[in-house]
Amino acid sequence: MFADNLPGLPSVIRPSSGGGFWVGFSGIREENRFSLLDWFSSKTALAKAITKFVPMRMMSWIAYRSYGLVVELDAAGSIIRSLHDPSGHVLPSVDAIEEYDGFLYIGCESRDYVTKVKL
Repeated sequence: MFADNLPGLPSVIRPSSGGGFWVGFSGIREENRFSLLDWFSSKTALAKAITKFVPMRMMSWIAYRSYGLVVELDAAGSIIRSLHDPSGHVLPSVDAIEEYDGFLYIGCESRDYVTKVKL
């Protein structure tokens, strides 16, 4: 295992210029709030049966509120920085990431634009 106990459901991983990785999340875990996906993680057979009928993208939409989150992991899998959109208005989830020339380009399936963040 490379990285565990992450703050949400990872949806994309891309290399970072620092030798680590950018990870985008389709949903986040919230302290003191029930997580349907965490509950399913201990019930593997049930989760497999349900995901045959309900796509994982739909499961994360049901289980998590909109919250844009990208973390940078070092080569050992530890979080070294994070970028947040807690309102979820600009990025309700993260489906694509690309680092290029000092900027991070972030995409979301439900938006018709790409967000550009200076690093």
